[in-house]
Amino acid sequence: MERFARKIIVSISRWALRVSGVIIWVMAAFITVDVTLRFALNRPLIGVYESAEVGFLMVVFLTLAWAALQKRHMSVTLVSSRFKGKGKHALDLLSNLLTIGFFGIILWYGTRDFIRAWTIGDVRQGLFQVPWVLPLAGLVIGCIIMLLVLLSDSLQHVQGVLRSGIPREERSQ
Repeated sequence: MERFARKIIVSISRWALRVSGVIIWVMAAFITVDVTLRFALNRPLIGVYESAEVGFLMVVFLTLAWAALQKRHMSVTLVSSRFKGKGKHALDLLSNLLTIGFFGIILWYGTRDFIRAWTIGDVRQGLFQVPWVLPLAGLVIGCIIMLLVLLSDSLQHVQGVLRSGIPREERSQ
């Protein structure tokens, strides 16, 4: 059951990563056209700045879980490098629990703002009005996926503390 849940989390994270890739590609195309038109004709493309702002917010939150799954997030090893086995698992579990709390708060307020933006039709003001629902949806979805990854990792660390202290990934290598 645990491996099945992990496969689902990996699939969802991979989907979010692909969506982020498409968003980056579209933003790059719009920015390229904008710069070209601005330079060649002195006529920028309307809405590129606003769209890029919204796109970057979505990309950041949709890719967080994939980085965590791949263990490519930043971590300070000043303290954790001194621990092995159960101590390392306990420290990683504490770190995950604090991170779960942090992303839980972001999810709580992001969901509240998403519902408000959806209800009142809130838009980002500028030359081009972009609905705030789009970046807030990316934030909420990204936080949910990240929390699933953190919960899955936390369960592995709990097992590591309770068992031999060697995580499943290290046992299989």
